[in-house]
Amino acid sequence: MDLRKATELVIQDALKNHQGGIIFEELENMSTKKRKELAVKLINSDEFLERLTFALEDVINEYFEDFGEEYDIY
Repeated sequence: MDLRKATELVIQDALKNHQGGIIFEELENMSTKKRKELAVKLINSDEFLERLTFALEDVINEYFEDFGEEYDIY
């Protein structure tokens, strides 16, 4: 599976708002088909992918700052 397709699946799942952190009511009422279409549009946006990459890098850095020793990462 290529990276864009894998990321699309992750975004589709995130849009289901399992943790309740997404505040937009429209997403709560969105059909699965519309959610998939939205995920595809997001993944095709270079700006979205760039911002997602920055956010992921921040999360990875924070995680390793807290738990890096468990992975021999200091």
